[in-house]
Amino acid sequence: NGFLTFVRDEYQSQAVQAFTMRNIARGSFSIEHQGVLEETADSIIVEIQDEDNDYRKRQITCAFPDSPAQKPREIKLFGITNAARAKELGMFIAACNRYRRKLTPFETGIEGRIPFFGEKIAISHMLLGQEGVKQVIGDVLAFNGINRILVSEEIRASEFSNPHIVMTDLNGCEMPPFPITVITPTELQVGGSPDWSQIQFDGDCKNPMFIVGEGQQFVFRSKVKRLTRNGNVIGIESFIDDD
Repeated sequence: NGFLTFVRDEYQSQAVQAFTMRNIARGSFSIEHQGVLEETADSIIVEIQDEDNDYRKRQITCAFPDSPAQKPREIKLFGITNAARAKELGMFIAACNRYRRKLTPFETGIEGRIPFFGEKIAISHMLLGQEGVKQVIGDVLAFNGINRILVSEEIRASEFSNPHIVMTDLNGCEMPPFPITVITPTELQVGGSPDWSQIQFDGDCKNPMFIVGEGQQFVFRSKVKRLTRNGNVIGIESFIDDD
């Protein structure tokens, strides 16, 4: 009575939804590091029916140049007969095994119905900030119609040397980072050319979220690997995606 869904695991330039401490259920977010153990594979061996050799079985080793390739994992690629394509897939699997080892499970509300399996989401959380770049997260409260905004959380200019802000648009997606000047702890002047039509305030809707951090690379991108639903609570399991 179920159904199967197939998605293509490929590069995505835009996250479909942003999640911060404003829409992540309190106490649900965690960071899980998958450690490298003695039995962890350091390479991949793919087996195919080689079209260039009368469709006989052929094994192809896929390993990074710095890998000793002493503990391979063997995978049969059913239906693939081209050696170059098999090598490409094998290296992709090897790359996933090496780089996709930081998991970020959490729970959220209705926003969790937007992303689908394999889609990229943007995540900002205090715990991620403790591991990397300091972040301040809150709501945009008001816009003066030109280039200044009022925010719900205090921003201390002394804590940043090159502060930028990421705001969410009308769809809840992250906008590009823009430089800011701290006028007062809760008033910011935004540089660049934001699409201010995406920053609107409606009494029936939640305010836009913001994330302030150092430089332009402080929001983490993660890919959804599992979705669960329990009433209005959506559980999202994802992994930090190294582009």
